[in-house]
Order: sequence, then C-alpha cells, then structure tokens
Amino acid sequence: MTYLVFDNFHDNFKPHQKQILDSLRGKGIDIKEYYSPAGSSLFLAWLGGALGIVRRSAHGDTLIFWYDFQAVICYWLCRLFFLKRRFVVLNILLKEKNTWKNRIVAWLYKPMLCTEDIQITVTSSAYGEALNRRFALRRKYVLLHDVYGYKDVEETSYRHGGRTVFCGGNNGRDWKMAFRVASLMPD
Repeated sequence: MTYLVFDNFHDNFKPHQKQILDSLRGKGIDIKEYYSPAGSSLFLAWLGGALGIVRRSAHGDTLIFWYDFQAVICYWLCRLFFLKRRFVVLNILLKEKNTWKNRIVAWLYKPMLCTEDIQITVTSSAYGEALNRRFALRRKYVLLHDVYGYKDVEETSYRHGGRTVFCGGNNGRDWKMAFRVASLMPD
C-alpha cells in the first residue's frame, strides 16, 4: 500500500493536496492519505503523525511524506523498532543555521540522507549539491520543481503589495529573474 502523509498544520496547502490526490486516483493509483493529528505543539503533532502512519502501515509499504521533518521522525521510529518501510520525501528543506536547534535537526537528518533506498526530492539541483557538500555525501536526489498553483494566490492576495519584491530562501529560485526584476525597481 502507498500512503501520502500530510502535515495537518498547513491549511493553505489543503486544496493542492486534494488536487494531487485526485490526480493520482484519476490515473488509477491506489493511494491512501494520512494526516497528522492536531496537537498543542508542532513537534507533538508531527510525532503523533509519524507514530500513526507507522502503526497503520505494514512491512514494505511506501510512505510519501509531504513534510520532510515528519519523514525524519518516522525514519527514526522505523529504525528504532526495526521496521521496514519505503520512503519518498518530497522537497527536503533543511535550513543551514548556526543554532543549537538546527544542529540537532541536521544530526537527525544526516542518517536518513545517507540511506540510499530512501528517495528524496529537491526543487533545485544546486540545493542537492549543497546538501551533499554540507554532509560530505555523494547522494543523487530527484529533481522535482515546485508545482504549487501560486499564480492565483499572487493575483488575488499580493496584487497590492506595494513596490517591493520578496524572494526568500535559496531553494528552487530563479535568481537571474529575481535580479532582473529587482534591477527594474527604482530603489
């Protein structure tokens, strides 16, 4: 069985999640969805979701994770209890910050990144190369560009954003275009 595991806290992605599920089911792919339970903290909700999908799934099932840190939690649970699941981690976004919290998170990610039978997607090949340099790996990542339908949101929600350009993060960005747009702005 294949499960698509969603983080329940990001309501703004729910229409996209439904679109993806409908598209897969329309192609005859038998996939079940699983949502993290609501919780008083994000970590407890993600842990509850990871525990729930481990209990629900069986040996050899494929777990596709919408949220990468939930995959890390599930990876460690499976490793701790000697359970065999296949993983697909969509759009890994491990930030590089020099904080104690991020160092712990990176320490948790590294063994999963070293596991070759786990499929991991990135939204740019440069980000995959950066992960490999950071962790001294020779891993191959699956390049999967962002597919969110943000155009409609931008047209309705951000039309009156003023005379500014926001370009956050360094993952999957078209930097040449961002610099061209910025160069056309007066200030």
